[in-house]
Amino acid sequence: MEAPPDGAGRFAAFAERFTRGSLALSPPAATLAGLHRHQDPDSGVEIDLDRELDDFSPGGAARRLRFYRRTLETLDSDFPAGSLAAQERIDRDIIAAQCRLALLDLERVRSAETNPTAAVESIGTALFFPVVFEYAPAAERAADVIARLEKIPAFVGQAIAALRTSAPIYTEVAIEENDGNRDVIRNALPALFPQGSDLESRYLAARGPALAAIDRLSGFLSGDLRQRSTGDWRLGADLYGEKFRAYFQGDLDPMEVLREAEAALRRVRAEMLALATPLHDAWFPAHESHGAMQDPEARTNTIVRESLDRIGRERPGRDRLFQTIEADLLEIAAFLEKEPIVSMTRHDNLAVIETPPFLRGIYSVAGLNAAPPLEPELKSLYYVTPIPKDWPDERAESKLREYNRYKLILLSIHEALPGHYTQLEYANRVQPEWRRVLRSVYGNNAYIEGWAQYAEQVMLERGFHDGNDPRMILTFRKEELRVLANAILDVRMHVLGMSDREALDLMMKSAFQEKAEAEGKLRRAKLSSTQLPTYFVGWQAWRGLRQEAEARRGASFDLRAYHDEVLAYGAIPMGALRRLVLGVE
Repeated sequence: MEAPPDGAGRFAAFAERFTRGSLALSPPAATLAGLHRHQDPDSGVEIDLDRELDDFSPGGAARRLRFYRRTLETLDSDFPAGSLAAQERIDRDIIAAQCRLALLDLERVRSAETNPTAAVESIGTALFFPVVFEYAPAAERAADVIARLEKIPAFVGQAIAALRTSAPIYTEVAIEENDGNRDVIRNALPALFPQGSDLESRYLAARGPALAAIDRLSGFLSGDLRQRSTGDWRLGADLYGEKFRAYFQGDLDPMEVLREAEAALRRVRAEMLALATPLHDAWFPAHESHGAMQDPEARTNTIVRESLDRIGRERPGRDRLFQTIEADLLEIAAFLEKEPIVSMTRHDNLAVIETPPFLRGIYSVAGLNAAPPLEPELKSLYYVTPIPKDWPDERAESKLREYNRYKLILLSIHEALPGHYTQLEYANRVQPEWRRVLRSVYGNNAYIEGWAQYAEQVMLERGFHDGNDPRMILTFRKEELRVLANAILDVRMHVLGMSDREALDLMMKSAFQEKAEAEGKLRRAKLSSTQLPTYFVGWQAWRGLRQEAEARRGASFDLRAYHDEVLAYGAIPMGALRRLVLGVE
C-alpha cells in the first residue's frame, strides 16, 4: 500500500492544483503561462485551453468565486502557516493574497460589469499570443486560433450582457483597444494561415462572424455603454487600502507610503538642482543661473527644466525608436558579459517586437512579456510601441524628448537586461516546477518592479555608458522623480480625490515630465490601481536589503553572488526575501 504524502508533499500538490486551476479559469492567461490542457475537476473532461475563451457569463463568475473561496478555506483548515516550512509559508502567502485580490475584484470591484477593457483585452490576448508564442507547430496554433475566432460572437454577447456601467475613461480606452483587436484579426493572424490552404479557408470563414462581433462590441461601447458611463474609476480609501495590502503582501499603509514619497520628492528635487546648475551655467551662461528669481521653487523648476530640455535634444528620429532600442540592447549585453553583476547574461530568447495594438493602452512606450513559466524555452517579448503615424510633430517631439538618448538606455536596462528579462530568466529556473509557475504567474510586483529600478542603479554604479556623465545622472534622477510621482499619483488619485490638473502639475512641474508622458500616465493611473507605487516601494526595499547584506557580510560580500542569490528565489514578497537572505524574522 502506497504511503500517504507527507505535509510538504500535500502542500505541493495543493499549490500545483491551485496554480493550474486558477490559470484554467482564464484560458488566454493559461496559454500565456504555457498551460495548454487541463482536466476539469468536476467533469473529469480534459479541456484544450488554447481553443477556449474566458467565460464572462454569470456561471463563469460563480465558478471563479467558488474556486477562490474554497482555496482560502482549505488554506485555513489544512495548511495553517505554522505547520509549514519557510519556503512553503511564502508560497502559502502568495496563494492567499491572490485569492483575496481575485475575490476583491469579483465581489466588490466587479470589473466584468464595470470595466469593458477587461473583455476587450481578453479577446486580444486570446488571439494574438498563439501567433507569437511558438508553443506548437504553426498548423496546430492556427487551428487553435480558428476555434477561438468561432467563439468570439458568443463571448461578445456575454460581455455586453455583463456590462452594467463604466467609467468614461474605461469606455474610451476599450473603444481604442477594440479597434486594435480588429487590426489583430485582419493583419496579425494571417501569418498563421498559408495562402490557398484549407486552414486559410477555415480562417476566412471564421473571420467574418468574428469581425461582425467586434463591430457589434464597438457599436455597444460607442453607443449604449458610453451613455451609461457614469461610474467612478476611483477606489476610495477602504477598498484601496484592502487591495494595497493584498497586492504588496505586507501590512503597508498607503498614507505612510505617500508621506515617504512626498518627502523623497522634495529631497531629489534639491539634489537635481545641484546637479543641473553647472550644466545649466555652461549651456546658458547668459541666464546667469536665474539669480534674480525670488521664488526658490520656480528657480529650481527653471534651471532643471532648461537643463533637461537641452539633454532631451539628444533623441532618435520618430521612425528610429525600434532600431535605437535594438542597438542599446547589444551595448548593454556586451557590458554585462564583462562586469560581475549577474551570472546569467544570455538573452538569445529575447525578441524585440512592436507592441500589439490592443495592448498600447497599457504599454505606451515599451514593456516585457516573459517566456511562459511552463515553457521557459520560448521567446520573451520586449514590446516597443511606435510613434503613431498620425501624431503631429509637436506631440511626437514631446514623447521623444522624454524618451531621449539617455532615458532609452535606462528603459532597456529596466525592461530587459539586467532588469525584467534577466529577473524572469532566473525565475524560470526555480524548482520544483509548481513553485516556479506559482511565483512567476503570481509574482510580487514590488519585487519585480523594484528589481528593475535597482538594476538601473547598479549598472550606473558599475560605470555603464559612462555612469558619471552628468547628463545620464540627471536623467536617472529625473526617473527617480517619476517613481516617486507614480506613488503619489496613485494614492492621491484613488484615495484623496486628486484632480486631473493637480496630477498633471505634479508630473510636469514637480517631476519635469513632458506633456505627452504625463497625459499617458494620468490615463494609466485611472485604468489601474496599486501598481504604480510598486516601483517606489520595491526599489526602497531592494536598496535597503543590499545595504543590510553588505553590512552583515563585510569584506566577503560579492555583488554578483548576492544578485544570483536574491534572484534565485523568484518574485517573492520583499519581507520574505529579507528573512531568507539575512536569516531574520
